[in-house]
Amino acid sequence: YSPTQNANPDLKWETRTEFDIGVDFSVLNDRLFGSVDWYNKVTSDFIINNQVPKPPNLADRTWMNGGEFQNNGIELALNYNAFDNPDGFNWTTGIVFSTFSTKINALASGDDVQFYANVGSPGQNNTRMVKAEVGQPVGNLWGLEFLGLDQNGRWIFKDQDGDGVQDSDDDRVIIGNALPDFTIGWNNQLRWKNFDLSLFFRGAFGHEIANQYRTFYESITEISKWNAVETLKDWRDLTEAPKFSDVMVEKGDYFMLDNATLGYNLPLSSSAAFRQVRLYLTGNNLFMITGYNGPDPSVRYGDSEDGGNPLAPGIDRRNTWVMTRGFTFGVNLKF
Repeated sequence: YSPTQNANPDLKWETRTEFDIGVDFSVLNDRLFGSVDWYNKVTSDFIINNQVPKPPNLADRTWMNGGEFQNNGIELALNYNAFDNPDGFNWTTGIVFSTFSTKINALASGDDVQFYANVGSPGQNNTRMVKAEVGQPVGNLWGLEFLGLDQNGRWIFKDQDGDGVQDSDDDRVIIGNALPDFTIGWNNQLRWKNFDLSLFFRGAFGHEIANQYRTFYESITEISKWNAVETLKDWRDLTEAPKFSDVMVEKGDYFMLDNATLGYNLPLSSSAAFRQVRLYLTGNNLFMITGYNGPDPSVRYGDSEDGGNPLAPGIDRRNTWVMTRGFTFGVNLKF
């Protein structure tokens, strides 16, 4: 038996202050309606599960207050009754569009810069990945800039400070940001005679993801010999062990058909045992458009391996399973 977390008598509740301005509207005889909102939210003393040295602490993580960050953005909800015919074709469509920007106002340590989220074992325990800096956006991924391979198959990184050493902390720069510029959800409800169809699309754009499958399994070593990723073919001449750089940071933009349901209401006589019998077929994760090479391009707001730390987003750890496509057939009966 051993402690799993440390006591922190100074821990206190987060405080959130929010200011919103919104407009609701309806035009075209209520066929087009929606809302537009602008918000500005400040979260003070936000709570993080921070990594601490052990010893002197009993455990390697402590819940503590991390500082202050600020969110602002626009949310647009728009709905349109494109076709409304009780005896014919009906189509209602709606879009939810959101932008947001998150900035660090203060860090509880009193420092202007903190680093979070090590790459991890094996071999990269001391390689930090996320830079949190006062006055800068949350989620800045931090690492080396890849230039190529030398004639011996070794990594070449940009020597940012010109000291002749190419993989020191002084050579690491911002190589991406984990949070999206905007997200979108698009819902559609269609009906024609006894048939109905619902389609829900969603997407996120403008975020980057640190692909840890590539970081560890993209070299010919004992690590990846039996579990190689497809992108390994890009580095046939590589002779060194993996090193985290902007090569492993990819754009996570995606757009997908998240859910679709097709239904049919059986025509029934007035003497039937049921008032309604509806057959339906539902599919999930039917298709996705993305350039990301990992198993899932969704925004990473903080992995459990990093304690769910909101200051360490954007890391696709090696615990992400591939997305599955599923189908369900069902029957609804109404008496």
